[in-house]
Amino acid sequence: MPGLKVIDIKNVWSTLQELKEQSSGVAVAEKEKVIEEVKKVTEEKPKEIPEEKPEIKPEEKPEEKPKVKIDASILDNMKDSMKEYLGDFTDRIFKNQLKAQRIKPEELFDADARRLIFALGKAAGMIIGPSKGHKMTNKLLELLK
Repeated sequence: MPGLKVIDIKNVWSTLQELKEQSSGVAVAEKEKVIEEVKKVTEEKPKEIPEEKPEIKPEEKPEEKPKVKIDASILDNMKDSMKEYLGDFTDRIFKNQLKAQRIKPEELFDADARRLIFALGKAAGMIIGPSKGHKMTNKLLELLK
């Protein structure tokens, strides 16, 4: 890190010990320099390095589409289209998926109808096969348009 001086205390301590053992005048002068340096370093408060915090931008919420209420008669049209693919199983599957998706026919919105259609297609795919279930889903989606 630029501007930050790192001192290893163990190295300083061992240097002090070596200087203590030497008795020459040069060693004493050097010893005093090292002691002064150690005092300076220990007395100085370490500089705090400011942490770089990334800017936190407020999350932008995507615009929610307004809920479009759909007439409940679309459900009857969906049932009629399903009968071509499922026959006698239509009523049972339709009721089960309405309940599973927690959809109230009197409060039917566009998003609910789409969710119901995909659930019906998945359930029908288990009986008539995935390719026919996919065709049925596409046909039901055309009814919403």
